Amino acid sequence: MGHKSFYFFYFVGGLFILLVGPHLFADGMFLDGVTYAAISNNLAEGLGSFWKLYYTATLYPEFYEHPPLALWLEGYLHFVFGSSIYVERCYSFFTAILTGLMIVLIWRQLGQAWKLAWVPLLLWLLFPKVSWSYSNNMLENTMGVFLCASVFFYLKSLTERRALYILLASFALIFGFLSKGLVAFFILSAPLWFWAIMHKETWSRAFIDIGAIFMGFVGFLALLFWIVPDSLNGLGMYFQFQVLHSLSDVITVNNRFRIIKDFFNESIINFVILIIGIGVFYIKSKSLLVFKPYLRTAVAFIALGLSGVIPIMISMKQSSYYIVPAFPFFAMGYSILLVPVASQVYKYIMDREAFTRALRIIALSLCIGALGFTVYKSQTFGRDEAKLTMIYQFSKSIPPRTIIDMEPELKEDWGLHAYFMRYGSVSLDAKSFPQRTFYLCRNSEVMTNSTYLQVDESNGYYLFKRQ
Repeated sequence: MGHKSFYFFYFVGGLFILLVGPHLFADGMFLDGVTYAAISNNLAEGLGSFWKLYYTATLYPEFYEHPPLALWLEGYLHFVFGSSIYVERCYSFFTAILTGLMIVLIWRQLGQAWKLAWVPLLLWLLFPKVSWSYSNNMLENTMGVFLCASVFFYLKSLTERRALYILLASFALIFGFLSKGLVAFFILSAPLWFWAIMHKETWSRAFIDIGAIFMGFVGFLALLFWIVPDSLNGLGMYFQFQVLHSLSDVITVNNRFRIIKDFFNESIINFVILIIGIGVFYIKSKSLLVFKPYLRTAVAFIALGLSGVIPIMISMKQSSYYIVPAFPFFAMGYSILLVPVASQVYKYIMDREAFTRALRIIALSLCIGALGFTVYKSQTFGRDEAKLTMIYQFSKSIPPRTIIDMEPELKEDWGLHAYFMRYGSVSLDAKSFPQRTFYLCRNSEVMTNSTYLQVDESNGYYLFKRQ
């Protein structure tokens, strides 16, 4: 691969920084991402443990809503580098880099050219929820790394050292499960699709491989439960509070097909590229036979991606970011289908010095501009400016690990709970206790003639201190 080929990778890298960096490194984050950062930072500060995570003193002091691995990994970075908000941002950024690396490794394992490895990376980034997820520190980011690794190891097992790579695929699945839970199991369908569509192996070997990966998973859990008894309680509580609860009690969508709609909405840009690319190729060549050698592999990966989407319909608790770990496989399928088109585009640009020079200028300018814009945005608020300004200001008066009372109307402002814990190590409680020093409210009139004295005010929030 010539050095000129790297301009395509520079372009994709610059696009990645532009889509993710400014939002990720600006202050403020989606509620779930702040929550995970708070829990991870708590671990680094000695609050909670691997199997008994700690959120706040009043809200999930024992947090079992998700398995702990991703939060522990992020917490380890906080332990090493401190409690800065940029630690969780760098962790999220790093998971994106690792996922991109795994996409390239899968591409190469399929026998595709290095010079076109930027294609699946580009199509992966063009799913809008991908950049959103990495900008908001979601658990899907960590799980996605392990699931891509599992598929890569399984593909390796088809050509060499079968037992070793099946074992590694199983371990990667285990780590994916311990990062986000049962949604990781869709990756078990990979041998089935590779047999049924790609004809990579016999049906008997496909089912033996599925069984081997699953039994490796079960064996590891059994060993874990035996060696670390707390793990059985931790995962048992996860199943009780998260899995069973979401299947029976939690409703966030009007119908089960909402996730399918979300998938199509996310795929619009890629669908347009596929239609235009294949359409233009057909108009020029008057034939689509050149796509035939790529069709089986493309369909197998698209089927694998759908395996990560369709099962979510079981629950009425759905969100579009749940399917982010499936997007690398859709991108792989779409990219393989576009290999003839991408090869022609690559050759057309590389054969023309003016086009190559233009690509170099655009790619390097995009990288430099995206980095500069990210640095600029890191000094600004991306969201929740009023709330964050207030918390920065009030935290100067409130010692860490304090529980403060708040008016009942603020009880379900979950962002307030998350930000106070992440930025000030402060817990909030709508129940008032006489031994507590501080009171937070938005209506200062309710505190008139009380035993509290107003000590601070910011953006409509008032902080009172017991006299």
